Amino acid sequence: MIKKFVEEYLNQIYIKRYSILTISPLDEVSIISNLPYCWEQDFLKRKLHLRSNIVLKAKNKITPFKWSSVNTDNNDIKFLSEKYGIRSGVTFVIKIKFDVVIFTLYFSENDVAFVNLYARDKHLILFDVMSLFETHYEKILTHAFTDREKEVMNLLKFGKTYMEIAFIIGVSERTVRFHINNVLSKLNVTSVRYAIFKATSEGLI
Repeated sequence: MIKKFVEEYLNQIYIKRYSILTISPLDEVSIISNLPYCWEQDFLKRKLHLRSNIVLKAKNKITPFKWSSVNTDNNDIKFLSEKYGIRSGVTFVIKIKFDVVIFTLYFSENDVAFVNLYARDKHLILFDVMSLFETHYEKILTHAFTDREKEVMNLLKFGKTYMEIAFIIGVSERTVRFHINNVLSKLNVTSVRYAIFKATSEGLI
């Protein structure tokens, strides 16, 4: 959904290449971009969502910032810069619930129309970007719970025991354990406490 609206807006401000990096509190990442798919694979393989100086800076910022790959001492960033012709960018930081959304526009000094527009109207562009994400952004859920699984997890979150949950929702304790095991499997965790934290962080409960 957001991809369509982002690309329509970017046509208006003379930008072609972009990426939307969403990082959860557990440092799980999702990427929406029109850069080549191999860029995304290279980016993740080098764990740049955890250690890129652009990402690290963005996590501590609330205002947009311009950057140039020439000024980095990170060899992985230099490699990607050369391989994909990424020299400069402007990065916007949007906090949505528990997630950090890092929206980057990639440009070169030859993109005179955008460079001039951004110099003149960067506050308006920031407002447009924030409005765009506020209206159209939807988190891509990597896990989906059934209604019963949500009910069980919410009761666990409030400190109920398996026996109490079984009584409240009118099933056997064995059925409660069945739902909990399904949740652990979906979240790829082994601890109920961690499952509650992860499900809460991802907005699943």
